[in-house]
Amino acid sequence: MTLAEVGYFSSRMNQGTKTTAELCLLMALWYLALLTTSHALCPSHQRSYTPADGKEICCDSCAEGEEMRERCTSANPKPTCAPCPEGFYNPPRTIYKCKVCNPCDKGSIEVKPCDKSSDAVCKCPTGSESKNNMETACLCKKGNHIVANQCVPCPQGHFSSDDNSKCRPWTNCSATGEEQKEPGSSTKDVECARTKTSPSQVFRSLPSTMAPVPGNTTTSHPRATERKFVVNNATPDNNSSANWKFLSLILIAVILLMVSATVFLIMSIHMCQRKEKKKFNGCKIPIQEETEPCLTKQITV
Repeated sequence: MTLAEVGYFSSRMNQGTKTTAELCLLMALWYLALLTTSHALCPSHQRSYTPADGKEICCDSCAEGEEMRERCTSANPKPTCAPCPEGFYNPPRTIYKCKVCNPCDKGSIEVKPCDKSSDAVCKCPTGSESKNNMETACLCKKGNHIVANQCVPCPQGHFSSDDNSKCRPWTNCSATGEEQKEPGSSTKDVECARTKTSPSQVFRSLPSTMAPVPGNTTTSHPRATERKFVVNNATPDNNSSANWKFLSLILIAVILLMVSATVFLIMSIHMCQRKEKKKFNGCKIPIQEETEPCLTKQITV
């Protein structure tokens, strides 16, 4: 408010033509004038700051991508600024610390990446649900996937079992020699099972080795015959395979035990032979020649 405006309202009051509205307006203008004069008028690139001495001064602001480390003083209006670390940002003309960048999580689309002066801008795909106001986390439910920034259902023959995941084709059971046990849906894959051989196919595949007996008109029940062939030609399951592995281990252990026993027996026989040989050599009596004394006795007689 200028001095001319203050003088104008003062003259109006003195003339006795003031109204209640004019009085209220005058009081508000006087209040604003007091606030303006009590604070320092700083340029746009500076901020008003009151240091410890209580004298209000104008301080320079830090540039974009910087944070203030030390404030200004009455002697030095320039603060100490430092660049923001990686993953942080700060807008221009600020006196605050750098702020951490908010990443666009899975399910959210990054419209603008985070830079030194502003945070990242995220947006949820059309058809998905936002988990916060900044849309940094979105939910595209299972059975759907994101195509061209839109959350749309999986096409026929595809599924997605987790949120924010891609749709995958159903498993082709026939390609692996199996048959379909349970159908698939948009949220789960089909279930495959081992193909079962029908009794008629087994019966046709077996060769005929028995000739019919003349005069014998008795026929076996077809259902019993089919059951017999199916049992005889059933493929071994996982339990049979495990049993074969167990029997193989037992057979190997028995063979090793027999080999060890044979080696031990051979070594024992060899040791006994050596002991017998030493004993026989120790029992020999030395041969003494006694012919001369006998001849002497005969001559004297």
